[in-house]
Amino acid sequence: MINVSGRYQIINRLMKRLFLIISLSTIYIPVFSQFLLSGEFRPRTEFRDGYKTLLSKDQNPALVTSQRTRLNMNYNDKRVSTRFSVQDVRTWGESALKTDASSMNIFEAWAELMITDEISVKLGRQELSFDQNRLMGASNWNDVGASHDLLLLKFHKNFDMQAGLAYNNDKSKVSESNYSVSNYKSLGFLRAEKNIGKYINVSVIGIADGYEKEADYKTIFQRYTYGCNLQLKNDSLRSRVYASSYFQSGKNPDGIPINAYFMSVNYDYAFTKSLNGIIAAEYFSGDDAFSTDSRYNSFNNLYGNGHGTYGYMDYFLQIDKDTRNGGLLNLYARGTFKFSRKVSGELSYHYLSLTNNIIDSLSVPGNNIKAHRYLGSEVDLNMKFKAADNVELSAGYSVMLATPTMEILKGGDHTRYQNWAWVMLTFKPEFLNTGKNQITK
Repeated sequence: MINVSGRYQIINRLMKRLFLIISLSTIYIPVFSQFLLSGEFRPRTEFRDGYKTLLSKDQNPALVTSQRTRLNMNYNDKRVSTRFSVQDVRTWGESALKTDASSMNIFEAWAELMITDEISVKLGRQELSFDQNRLMGASNWNDVGASHDLLLLKFHKNFDMQAGLAYNNDKSKVSESNYSVSNYKSLGFLRAEKNIGKYINVSVIGIADGYEKEADYKTIFQRYTYGCNLQLKNDSLRSRVYASSYFQSGKNPDGIPINAYFMSVNYDYAFTKSLNGIIAAEYFSGDDAFSTDSRYNSFNNLYGNGHGTYGYMDYFLQIDKDTRNGGLLNLYARGTFKFSRKVSGELSYHYLSLTNNIIDSLSVPGNNIKAHRYLGSEVDLNMKFKAADNVELSAGYSVMLATPTMEILKGGDHTRYQNWAWVMLTFKPEFLNTGKNQITK
């Protein structure tokens, strides 16, 4: 038997050896490689009195605190890059004291190998973020985030190109069977981007995602989304124009033929070094509830970010479902101002409307009459204070001025004052970074 003192000595020796190994690794690591061990601590408290949906007069607002904690490990050298990120996501109080309830998961785990100076292959669980996050985004506001299990081929020379491929299963198996996860079965995409002269950037993208027919693994409905993005930027004129156009065809996850489209344009102008303004228009096609067209005309924004783009209150994250296939017109104006090196603010206004007809189920129940298309307006105010390079405190307040048509979509009571307030702390410490003070052998 080992007494308490003996156990303490053993633990002490092990800790000393571990510290010695870490110290030596930072001293003798080759100069061309780098290891970074970092973290993220992000608690957020929200007062929800109309967030995501309209509340009725007899409902009480919710006060919720959520927390995301991440540990990230990155390694880079001339030919290989890897990243491993594990996270814990929880709502304060969701688990009783002394309850052994795990919420840990792997957010990213990938390796990228440089085949040549121009070509690399990256495989594993990874974020995807392209073209203002319209179709592919990391969903950073969401505590869990969004990452994909896939193989990514990258090419960079006279232009940039990325090609991704994924094929999913719900478990390890020896023969195909029904895929029970609410996710795509297959995903493939090709994206190319090129600068044309000093002021023009063009990108094109094509995405094919497949969903299994319910209880029939042999049938996969393929949806095709393709389009282009154009950016015109001139720093001397202090302005930028960004325009996108996408189309969808194939079949939706329910097997209905698709004929849908999306268009957007925004104009960004820097009034001064501290004041910047944006005006934008975004149009999602929709289905006419009074039409006999059997095709699915409502554009789905796939795996893109909705938060902030279509309003911070997150009424419209998956556009087709959140509008009951009525489509969405989002006209918005946004101003950002830097009060100082550490403090900045943002004010946004969104005009929200359907682009097609849905049935008014509230005014005259039982009668099929058209609902007014105007959904309401959203006003968002956000502030950020950067206390240090790795510490940021942010807060926001939003109001939804809803119409009866929004009540048709979301329920609740549109006459109630719907608002939302939040405050969030983001701390990203670096525990170890061999790239800062490397010493060669």
